[in-house]
Amino acid sequence: MKEQKTLLIINCGSTSTKVSIFHNYNEVLRSNISYSIEEINKFKNVSAQLDMRKESVMKFLEDKNIKYKDLDIVMSRGGSTFPTEGGAYEINDIMVSRLRDKPFVQHAGILGPVIARYIADLAGVKSYVYDSPSTCELTDIAKISGMKEIERVSLVHTLNTRYVCRKICKELNKDYEKLNIIAAHLGGGITISLHSKGKIIDVVGDGEGTFSPDRAGGIHSRQLVDLCFGKEYDSAAAVHKIMRGNGGLVSYLGTNDVVEIEDRIDSGDKYALLIYDAMIYQLSKSIVSLAPVVDGKLDFIVLTGSLAKSCQLVEKLKKHISFLAEIKVLPGDMEMEALCYGGMKILEGKEEVKNYTE
Repeated sequence: MKEQKTLLIINCGSTSTKVSIFHNYNEVLRSNISYSIEEINKFKNVSAQLDMRKESVMKFLEDKNIKYKDLDIVMSRGGSTFPTEGGAYEINDIMVSRLRDKPFVQHAGILGPVIARYIADLAGVKSYVYDSPSTCELTDIAKISGMKEIERVSLVHTLNTRYVCRKICKELNKDYEKLNIIAAHLGGGITISLHSKGKIIDVVGDGEGTFSPDRAGGIHSRQLVDLCFGKEYDSAAAVHKIMRGNGGLVSYLGTNDVVEIEDRIDSGDKYALLIYDAMIYQLSKSIVSLAPVVDGKLDFIVLTGSLAKSCQLVEKLKKHISFLAEIKVLPGDMEMEALCYGGMKILEGKEEVKNYTE
């Protein structure tokens, strides 16, 4: 392997596309390409945004004078495919077809792998996803839902939480593959995952547990059925929209901006305080619910994601859950670094590349 490798990293979010260039493990360029709500709302769904997103990534490369021939690998955050094991998957025709034409969830993450494969083909290199959101390592008992027709699946922030857990373990000189860790990703969507001996064996997805800044979380099933068959909402898409995007803090307070909400609380807004505390209350229950899976034998709890930057939220949450285990806080997301980590392991021949099939 030549001494320096150049990695292109792509991560599509709801209103932005993050693009980075890494030289080996060192990030040398990053751009957070933002799209206004007006731009996003022009499209009937996320899939229709593909050309706009692709052109913005290619413009980044052109503006930064990055030549296709200089790239050694293209990495992307994964999308909603069939469930897979964790690790690296080459972005093949089957994956592209699934994400481009028939994704399971209309989330911006479906676009990154399609763009990555397109650019990789131009560059004559390979493209991969790593620790996709569709990673499912649940035990058989964890897959039982309560309805034979529905199997529980894992759809959580695997990429960030696994990387953060590994990073903390390295700092503590501990082996990630030997520990039990609950990791909470606190962002626009909140997901909780139980990492046990290197596998994510159970989760609380963003449709199961706490509500979050813009997602409704686990709603009472009978009431939800009544809502779906009521007169106000005429399609599944309409209900999905209020649950993902217009739920949570947005539903109650009209915004998903936690900083703004904390300012309102500081100004004496008691209703904002009630809703904010309710989110933390539900979040604490979601975290604690995973402890029995390993008989309460936890090594530590990790809080990560953008909301972990809030001292107020973290301190309130600690009061509810500190009895479980030591709490480690690593705010923000490290998805770009995590994708670089996966890409370098592939280039170094230290990561098995799996084949995506359906």
